[in-house]
Amino acid sequence: MAPGDIQHIQGQSVTHELFRSLLSQVCTQVATPNDQIFIYFAGHAFVDERSGDGYLALANTNYKDPQTALHLGTLMRQILPQCRASQVLLIFDCFQTGRLWSMRRTSHYDFAPLLGRTLSGSLQGTTSHILGLSCRGNEFAGETGERGLGTFAHRMIAALCGPATDPQSGKITFQRMQSILNQSKDEQHKLHIVGQFQNPFTFTGEMAPPAPAPNSMRQGSSPTHAAQQGLMGQATATQVAPPPEAAQQPNQTEQKNQQISQLLAQAQQLLQQSNQPQALQLIEQALQLDPANSEALTLKCQVLGTVGRTDEAFSTVDQLLQSDPNHALGWSMRAVLLNNSGQYQAALVAIERSLELNPNNPETYGIKTNIMASLATAQSIKGSPSTPLTPKQQPEKPTIKAFFGNLSLEIVGYIISIGGMGLLVALPSVPAIAGLLIASIGLGICCTQAARGAFRHGFKSAFFTLLLCVLSLALVGGAYQFGSTRLIGVFQSRPAIVEPTIFLAFWLVLTSVLLFLIAFFGYFSGLIRRLTKRR
Repeated sequence: MAPGDIQHIQGQSVTHELFRSLLSQVCTQVATPNDQIFIYFAGHAFVDERSGDGYLALANTNYKDPQTALHLGTLMRQILPQCRASQVLLIFDCFQTGRLWSMRRTSHYDFAPLLGRTLSGSLQGTTSHILGLSCRGNEFAGETGERGLGTFAHRMIAALCGPATDPQSGKITFQRMQSILNQSKDEQHKLHIVGQFQNPFTFTGEMAPPAPAPNSMRQGSSPTHAAQQGLMGQATATQVAPPPEAAQQPNQTEQKNQQISQLLAQAQQLLQQSNQPQALQLIEQALQLDPANSEALTLKCQVLGTVGRTDEAFSTVDQLLQSDPNHALGWSMRAVLLNNSGQYQAALVAIERSLELNPNNPETYGIKTNIMASLATAQSIKGSPSTPLTPKQQPEKPTIKAFFGNLSLEIVGYIISIGGMGLLVALPSVPAIAGLLIASIGLGICCTQAARGAFRHGFKSAFFTLLLCVLSLALVGGAYQFGSTRLIGVFQSRPAIVEPTIFLAFWLVLTSVLLFLIAFFGYFSGLIRRLTKRR
């Protein structure tokens, strides 16, 4: 197994988008029919309370929104069947989360609710995929780690370090590791297996030799590492001795190459001393001798990226790729520049091109992981495809125009209500049903706008409604207190208006009480809604 074959992601960068993308890429693009894939997941798993399906929770997962988690059904039915590898081993070291799982399980460590009968049955029938499940904890069983690891993870690593070696073949196999792990009497950390392999699954293999580095960058890391360091941090390189002079007098081309090598070696010495301006001058002198020299262009791009001259770094890497379109390190440097500039999709395309040209460089996979993490973070901020397709509607903010429009309708309704009853007093010959109908329509408009205004606009609208209530009661009280003698005289001269006048007074009192109650409940309902929205 080569270092580039290992993908390790953890922490807040492990979003739903990144994890699913890596799974799809490894299974359908990177893997070959001769490969074996081992996926270990440690974290929370839950059963959706609405669908009953199992999910893996990632860094940006919302328990109430399963679209932000990895659906196990999608993983088992869509991603794994397309996998080109001969064998796939998945081990989920999970915390059990959610009350539905607790309700459905038959024991504290029962994983059957997570898979369901259908998914578990489909896995039992395959000979190329195995799912291993271990309980990291639940509400009845807390997790106590060993050396900073979970109990199961620590035991698994300890088994892989030697005890899981098959005595006959000398290889470390999954079947041997499983038997060792299940020797534990601790039911919580036993490995529950779903599925079977037709052939043994081996963890051992030969290490792939590292890709040779150019002379100007030969150090304790690969060329891609130098590119990443040059663009994301300080450029570092060891001194490279100029090539020995030939015994015979070199021709003009050899002299030029020797001079370029000496200039680049001096530039790297200056970079070690953090003297980027002087190093850049020496690199420019080398490029004057050979404008298409790939080593000089690579080093120049690293220096420009280090000092923050991004536009010039882009021009340099474009020049490098124009002269050599198959320069894997050039595509890696371009990917880093694009990622630092926020162009994550273009960076992903560039790093994929670099992997096509050199798929055995582990540093390139590290750059790709960083790009995908940046892309997932940007998508989660702007609204990723995993979020619900229907955006949440923001509550409409009340405006001054809407406030005064609401008050105007409330006043109109109040006037119509009082006018309908006053019509019976002014014109006793008008049928009572007509005046009552007009007054009822006005009262309905007034009460509706009072409730709506208090709910949407809060205290200022409720206060205005309270003023109308006080005005109605003041009309009745004032007429009784100061105009009773005059009213008696009017009643004696016009007995027909006595009954309508009494009914008008009753209507004003009824209007005041109704408006007060409606404004009161409307205000507190709106207050509760606003406080809930803020949370």
